[in-house]
Amino acid sequence: MRRVAYAGGSFVTGNAIAEAIMLYATSLGNAEQATFLTVPTVNEDGEPADALLLIGPASQLLATHSSFGPELERPEFVERLRAEAERRIRDAGIDPTPFA
Repeated sequence: MRRVAYAGGSFVTGNAIAEAIMLYATSLGNAEQATFLTVPTVNEDGEPADALLLIGPASQLLATHSSFGPELERPEFVERLRAEAERRIRDAGIDPTPFA
């Protein structure tokens, strides 16, 4: 699990989800675009929840290890976000190697 900090707040989500968010945020920053995401998270009680996240070129995200509960997995969310990020990277002609 990862605790993602952003704009004075934070949320807990799965490792793969946090990594996909970071990749997507990087692709948006390189394209000088912004958007918002509904991110699968867990709340303080360990129950599934969602967070709305606005990300763009000026976003500063930090994801740190968290031992909070069992791993949250949402493969369809991760696949969709990674595919969109990779498309943006390809369209911008950016070498994807640094993003791996």
